Amino acid sequence: MPAFAIGTGSLAPSCLAIKQRGGLMTQVQNKESLFAWLLLLAGLVHTIITPAAAQESIDFDYFDWSRAEQVTLPANLLETLEQDPSAQLLLTGFSADNAAYLITNTDVQALTIDGDTASPQTTWPLPGTVDAPSAALLNGELFLLSSAPAPQLWTLDVSSTDARWQPVNVQETPIAGQSSLTTLNGRLFVTSDRASVVWDPKNTSWTTLSPSPEALAGWTSVGVGSTHIAFFNRLEADTRTLLYHVVTDQWFYADANRERLQVLGTVQASPGFSVISTDGIFDVTVVQPKAGLRMLDYIIVIGLFSMIFLIGLRYSGRSKSTHDYFRSSKAIPWWAAALSIFATSASAITVMAMPAMSFRGDWTYLTIAIYLVIIQVPLYTFLYVPIIRRLNFPSANQYLENRFGFSVRFLGFLGFSLNQILGRAAAILLLPAVAINAIFGLPIIYCILIMGLCTTIFVALGGFEAVVWTDVFLAMIMVAAIVGSLAFAVLGMETTQAESVALIDRLDKLKMFDLRIDFSAPVALVLFLNSLVTSLGYIGDQNFVQRVQSTKTQKGAKLAAVSQLGVAVPLNFVLFGLGTVLFLYYSSRPEMLSPAMPPDGIFPFFAATALPPGMAGLVVIALLAATISTVSSALSSTSNIMVEDLYRRLNPNATDASALRLGKWLTVGLGLFATGAAVILSTLSGLQSIWDLFLAVTGLIVGPVTGTFVLGIFSRRTNAAGIWAGVIASVAANFIAKTYFDLHATVFLTVGVFTCIVVGYAASWLFPSPTKDLTGLTIRKG
Repeated sequence: MPAFAIGTGSLAPSCLAIKQRGGLMTQVQNKESLFAWLLLLAGLVHTIITPAAAQESIDFDYFDWSRAEQVTLPANLLETLEQDPSAQLLLTGFSADNAAYLITNTDVQALTIDGDTASPQTTWPLPGTVDAPSAALLNGELFLLSSAPAPQLWTLDVSSTDARWQPVNVQETPIAGQSSLTTLNGRLFVTSDRASVVWDPKNTSWTTLSPSPEALAGWTSVGVGSTHIAFFNRLEADTRTLLYHVVTDQWFYADANRERLQVLGTVQASPGFSVISTDGIFDVTVVQPKAGLRMLDYIIVIGLFSMIFLIGLRYSGRSKSTHDYFRSSKAIPWWAAALSIFATSASAITVMAMPAMSFRGDWTYLTIAIYLVIIQVPLYTFLYVPIIRRLNFPSANQYLENRFGFSVRFLGFLGFSLNQILGRAAAILLLPAVAINAIFGLPIIYCILIMGLCTTIFVALGGFEAVVWTDVFLAMIMVAAIVGSLAFAVLGMETTQAESVALIDRLDKLKMFDLRIDFSAPVALVLFLNSLVTSLGYIGDQNFVQRVQSTKTQKGAKLAAVSQLGVAVPLNFVLFGLGTVLFLYYSSRPEMLSPAMPPDGIFPFFAATALPPGMAGLVVIALLAATISTVSSALSSTSNIMVEDLYRRLNPNATDASALRLGKWLTVGLGLFATGAAVILSTLSGLQSIWDLFLAVTGLIVGPVTGTFVLGIFSRRTNAAGIWAGVIASVAANFIAKTYFDLHATVFLTVGVFTCIVVGYAASWLFPSPTKDLTGLTIRKG
């Protein structure tokens, strides 16, 4: 992830590179590469002369309506809803196992629906005089809003038959008149006449929304997907569906040509919803927007992919030893190593996530880039790079054995390899493929196979040198696609400068530093601590170690490790800026945002529906390039530590030639394994719970491994017994934190690392001091 890696517990390096000297073309000189660059140039020229709004004329069919022939409601319920306009039915589904509540002017009834019969099981009288009540379920509680004699909101714990109504303050909100309640993403939306507000139960705060285009008293509403709320006229038959987009705070009408219905109620059901009407029950599914690549896009994709493959072929057969194959005999220029660090960490997930963060929120997470500059420049320059270059271990985990013994080395090997191949490679192959399939229409399995097999082949053939030069090429593609997309989005904006500034200011879209003390939110303290522990873990990251050792001199290694920030930080600003510009872009085009599109896909969605031919293909290649860079590094580094930590460690008489052959075959095997795992996970949804469990287990290992490296380097008193006490305490603390506390995702790595450090150091005093020679193994040189 460029400039930060949050919530993953990854030991991967996080930042990027700086300007190049000499360029890639001096390294790759052949007719095929020239042809690929000509294809890219043709695409860019075509882009310049093609109108920016090439696909903005797409008409989205938002919903697909079908009559639910197999679903019925008891006649007495339908009769109540038709005869009493103020009555409301809350359903979580249509089966007997789903909850059902009937709200009237006098009480709330928990119902049991069995075929054609609905019978009340529990009744809660309403709190006082209530007129035109509206209700919604949120986090196991029923929220009830009364419009008269004065607006009042109550909550009720429906899991208890003896529960009592608890008031919620609405005095400072514009709620007035008959209202509707809807829940979406853990928040409560209240629409009253033309005024709308949203309540966040985490901080018990109200936020006023933009006014609706017409009075909505008597309408019913339902959350759709993760970004939309649909409103239907309950007072009379109507053909309209009014949609509200919660991110851009905009309203628009959809499905004007649907059947005229008088809607009595709605039932939220992912990925769509159901509508109860006087004419029956309808299942409504969300329609995926139709978008895809055009011929020029395919030419760009094929041409640049060919270039990637040719780079691997160019460096095939050059490696005569494991040192050549895994570290390139210290022949990599510092600027290439720096760009390689950037490309390694910039996965497609992060390239999509950064614009999505600022699109749906603000710039809070951008502060991580600033924290990393403060932390990493002195850490790399004065400590980590000199230690890595001085020890010159082929595996980062060899340090752990020299410091604490083989058992701790094996812990480091296990944590890194599992995290790289399954926690990174397989997941990073799968998730971008899902996004590309949903938005561009390319089949998921084809995307996985192309990325996985292509990466496996060129890494196995060319080794680490091929990985680095491919990273350099792919880094340039990523930067070009991101900057180009930002330029097109800016040129396509319809809001004026004054309107844009006012909208950004009203929603506080550029907020960066949150100085509250709250470990359940991404506040400044939480993000700084995560940046600190992530940076501390880089000395145990074989990806980082390989690149630091690949330069000719220690000065070059320091330049590579630090100068990456010269690209990382500006590019992070560009990515967050892109998300904010896309927010402004779609604020004037809310009808283009389909309920089927989650906010995380806003960047590729924009590329597929708004960019001209050629540029869309460049964005696809950028997403694939980010994936390939991360996966190729994972394969190279993991095969490296398998050879060093297992094969050579357990076979001290093994020849370098046999280790080299094994390294190549391990690369092939790991690549096929990661690709196969991604394919299986894409087709068998039943494995998701196992997958989540496995990632949780690997996440528990990463924190202790980072803590172990930190203790080894910064403390001469720490011993192996203390380390294992710290590891056990770290795993236990992380498990307790995840099970019993509501913490932000970035906090768990912090908990794991600091628990290992504190307990490991304290426990070491219960055992004898280390007797082995620690010269060069700690921050003290002597």
